Amino acid sequence: MRTRSRTSPAVRSGRLRGLVFLTAVAACTVAIAPVTPASAVASAPRIGFQGQAFGTLVSVAGKVKSGRSALIVLGCGVRAGFSTSNSAATATLGTTLSSANLATTGSTSASPDRTATTARAEQVSLLGGAVTATAVKAVSISTHDSSGYHTSAAGSTFTGLKVLGTPIAGNPAPNTTISLPGMGHVVLNEQRSSVNATSAKLTVRAIHAYVSMANPSGIPVNTNAIVAAAVSAILAPTGGFLRGVAYGSMARVGAQLSAGPSFPAFLPCTGTRGNLLTNTGAAVMLPGLLAGSTIKDTAKGSTTSTTATGETTSTVTSANLVNGRVKATLIKADAHATRANGSTSVSSTGSGFGSIIVNGKTLIPANIKANTVMQLAGVGTLYLRRTIVTPTSIEVRMIELVVTANSLGIPVGTDVRVAVALVGARS
Repeated sequence: MRTRSRTSPAVRSGRLRGLVFLTAVAACTVAIAPVTPASAVASAPRIGFQGQAFGTLVSVAGKVKSGRSALIVLGCGVRAGFSTSNSAATATLGTTLSSANLATTGSTSASPDRTATTARAEQVSLLGGAVTATAVKAVSISTHDSSGYHTSAAGSTFTGLKVLGTPIAGNPAPNTTISLPGMGHVVLNEQRSSVNATSAKLTVRAIHAYVSMANPSGIPVNTNAIVAAAVSAILAPTGGFLRGVAYGSMARVGAQLSAGPSFPAFLPCTGTRGNLLTNTGAAVMLPGLLAGSTIKDTAKGSTTSTTATGETTSTVTSANLVNGRVKATLIKADAHATRANGSTSVSSTGSGFGSIIVNGKTLIPANIKANTVMQLAGVGTLYLRRTIVTPTSIEVRMIELVVTANSLGIPVGTDVRVAVALVGARS
């Protein structure tokens, strides 16, 4: 696989989950003053360009079995004049899928504002040969001009397409659906378009096969196989783009996650239109390490032509750590970011503890300032209300333990975070 790009790669993201709490006895406390938020250079509102394309994807019951081949992503906030491409020689998954010479492209431009993505695949065979093609190409274009927002799939093509051995001449009409007896069905030239007064988005999938019943080929029921997918979107000018996530906890040993962020709530780059997104769940019980309770994570944000405002929160109702050496209630991380007039301001207002006890000693929650640090003899460093500020973002980690010694049997290099909220706003 090779990738060519004339500008910086777009941001990728993914989902994570899990829960671990670890801590130890505190020896002394040092308070560090919060960092003063920095300002960014003023900038005018910008059109939002977004997109994605890939050659193939196979999932079974929602779980990915063969990931997006030759993937390209046009991330939130990419500027006009961006272009990228990717390719892969082959993509195969048993009798479910085989394809070759996969290629994807993506680009943005101004006057008129335009996002375009393409995906091409050759020598295609799906579901044991039930669907075959010499070549397919999906094209997705979203534009904005003086007359409004528009989408187009012009340029999408099919060559040598056959379904159950029957040739299909030319390009199938959008969303042509053909039954596959004893297996499921296939959608050809699948298109989903959304256009309104402030945005346009188009998803094009050349071939999308669904397996809904047991079959002689042994392909699992609930298999989804996609070949050549292209997505483009264009959004109204905005005063900034958002990012953010909140989660209950995470554990990492060196570069490896041992427990991913629990019950995460993600903040979309254009906000939630003021709606509150919530993810809740019960803490994982780990004998000798944690007896926890409910976690609630939230994300909320909005953008206009002049401003972008976002907030994320993570609340852990209570936690009993390392057999009671540390006890805390109402652990809440609260992160705010607002971008206006070309600069970003941030805040951790609302963050705090209801109560906290370390090694039998009750700490006064009101006295726990941002970036309070405790050196734990024989263990490592414990941070309370750790606050990390950049010119365009803020991250609040209410509890973080970095292990540098192994007296409690915790691997050296372990980094554990409890109640974390991150939010950012940029041009």
